[in-house]
Amino acid sequence: MSEQQAEYGVAKSDIGTLQTMSAVTWERNALVFNTGLVQQTIDQIAGGLTKFSEGYQLYFGDFWKMLEASGYEWADYVPDIAYNTAVNWLRMAKRFPVRARLRHRHVKASHYIEANNKKLSDDQANELIDRADAYEWTVQMVREAVRVAIGKPERQEKPKVIVCQHCDKPIVEIEDEACPWCMLSVSDTRVEALRAVLTEIANPSGGLDSAELANRALLEV
Repeated sequence: MSEQQAEYGVAKSDIGTLQTMSAVTWERNALVFNTGLVQQTIDQIAGGLTKFSEGYQLYFGDFWKMLEASGYEWADYVPDIAYNTAVNWLRMAKRFPVRARLRHRHVKASHYIEANNKKLSDDQANELIDRADAYEWTVQMVREAVRVAIGKPERQEKPKVIVCQHCDKPIVEIEDEACPWCMLSVSDTRVEALRAVLTEIANPSGGLDSAELANRALLEV
């Protein structure tokens, strides 16, 4: 892959053809239209967009936005992706103005995708992406900032499932590693043993002295 191909994220070898299209300028985060659309230009752009290996989401969004504004049916030029995905890309291109994207130097398409959360207002999303560019946030940092902005609670770790040491049943890990059934069984056993001790105290049979009875009572509590 040539240096130009790497810069534009183009998977195939015809980056030169794309760059020399006078109708558009392929900027880092935006597709800028220099003239109105004609069918030849539409076909060239539609074909060229399939050659990008990354960053194409914003390009597609800008392309569809221009098609829509020019009276074409933008959905006719959606590639083999889910329609809802295409709607999200179009919304992203509309939400983040081209003039603002052209100022950004430290964010790319994946940052905009994270900031394009429908629970954020347009102003919130644009303020967030401006901050991301100014402070050179990673994509993960943008994702976390969105989570905080929409008030989404932190993801709770799923409890670890282990096997009870007493009955071999699967249980959620707890300190003594005994399941509720085992704990209940132990409790029942202790209650019965304590009842027997108390019965012996109330009605001595003579088989146990008072000291031994006291010790047994303490052990069962």
